[in-house]
Amino acid sequence: MASISYRFTFTLLLISTFIITLFDIVVNAGNFFPNLDPPGKCQNIPYTRGILNSGDELSPGDCIDSRSASSYVIYQKNGYICTYHHGDSDNPTWCGGAYHSNPGHLVMQGDGNLCTYDSNGNPKWCSHQDLGWDNVPGASLYLSDTGRLIITPIYDLNTMGGCRHSYPSPLRAGQYLNYGDCIISPNGQNYATYQLDNNFCSYTKDGSQVWCSGGRGYLPGKIIIQEDGNFCDYEGRGLNNAEENPIWCFHQEF
Repeated sequence: MASISYRFTFTLLLISTFIITLFDIVVNAGNFFPNLDPPGKCQNIPYTRGILNSGDELSPGDCIDSRSASSYVIYQKNGYICTYHHGDSDNPTWCGGAYHSNPGHLVMQGDGNLCTYDSNGNPKWCSHQDLGWDNVPGASLYLSDTGRLIITPIYDLNTMGGCRHSYPSPLRAGQYLNYGDCIISPNGQNYATYQLDNNFCSYTKDGSQVWCSGGRGYLPGKIIIQEDGNFCDYEGRGLNNAEENPIWCFHQEF
């Protein structure tokens, strides 16, 4: 009888120990298994204002905030690159990259490729971006406030009034500008440019700003004179390959 009692007590002890251990694992899962942290949870935000320049790197769990901090992109511990809206880290708006269990770093390369590497330095994924630009000193990853990504020539968001390509005014029906493109007034004293921050702005020849459309925060796509007479701004698809949505139009009746 005593033998049965001992066995019963021992069994209860084993069950109690198992339950306590299981409870501890569940409560402290993030410590036992770091990769069980929510994938979209930022641990560090080393870059703000939506830009990762050539040579800049992210470690697993690092994020980049958009200019208004409404969206962010994170290099996750599972090797993926994902965009989220702040306050909703459970639902990515887009993910790219490739799964790997031992992520090392994400880097914006000077050749225009955004690449991920494992902890041994082996490449796991690249965006395979064809820059198609001449005499460009490097590239930047830019995150819009709406969570869209684009790889661009290196830009300084404090000096948005520059021109990559210039075209004579007027812009005719069916013609459009990409970001960084300008139209020059007939007398050469003024120009207007479609900026990386999605503003369409006019400047004097010396660079003084005259007017802006106020469309900032979206990813630039194209600004076009439509056949119906409307002058419209469309958000770019970016790496996300998202819808090319109209942002605003100047409506003109003919």
